[in-house]
Amino acid sequence: MVLIALVCVLSPAPARADMCDPALKQITDTPLGYRQRGDRCEGLYVREVTSSVLRVVGLTESFETYDPAAARSLFMEWSRWTGINPSTPVRLRAEALRPRSYYRMDAQRSVDSTTFTWAGDVVSSQRFQRHELGLLAIGQGKVGQSDRTVYLPLRASQHGRVSRSDGYRLTLMPGVDLDEVFLSLGAAGADGRAQSWLKEGEPQALGFLPAARAFSVMLPLPGAAGVYHAQVGARIRGGGAVTVDLWFHHDGRRPN
Repeated sequence: MVLIALVCVLSPAPARADMCDPALKQITDTPLGYRQRGDRCEGLYVREVTSSVLRVVGLTESFETYDPAAARSLFMEWSRWTGINPSTPVRLRAEALRPRSYYRMDAQRSVDSTTFTWAGDVVSSQRFQRHELGLLAIGQGKVGQSDRTVYLPLRASQHGRVSRSDGYRLTLMPGVDLDEVFLSLGAAGADGRAQSWLKEGEPQALGFLPAARAFSVMLPLPGAAGVYHAQVGARIRGGGAVTVDLWFHHDGRRPN
């Protein structure tokens, strides 16, 4: 992904020894293999044998175009969620969405941090276009009375100045062929789940979605600040269905 941002970030969170995902099999015969690289873990890994039926791979408010060949940094920003567990870091993840590409970047920031400058020396070697990368910022904390994983929508730019938008782009990766996708969205209640839906089972008109090809749905900006519960359902080609529940933080601000 990548790219630029000659930006000064104050008070960077220290790198942690456990940033690398032990589930990813490392490649040792290339300098581009997945491993610790200063403030992040990054690189190519051995293909995973199994995959989820449907999983979240990206949630962004804005992701500006960039030069995929330039070995410059990408500035990433998110809004602070006050409900985050103070003892856990914000986890950042970028992964390849290009078919048959097995690349990932993992980093961690303190709960007080809202920015990360991602060096582009490794990812630029893969020449990923913007739509070929999924970006996530992930927090852990209480939603109502329940512990939840909560996504913090990212804003990313190579210019160090990120833009606001009128919605969030949720990107998912199917492990099987899908025929239809439906979206429900509501404010999280006391048990962490939506008490009522702002949108309920709305078809997304995406048509046939082949396995291992990422697709996106747009989440409109809710009105009030808080944590929201989204549910994405899909029909599996050949029979059956799958549902993914996720929670995300909305800071209540409107686009510029």
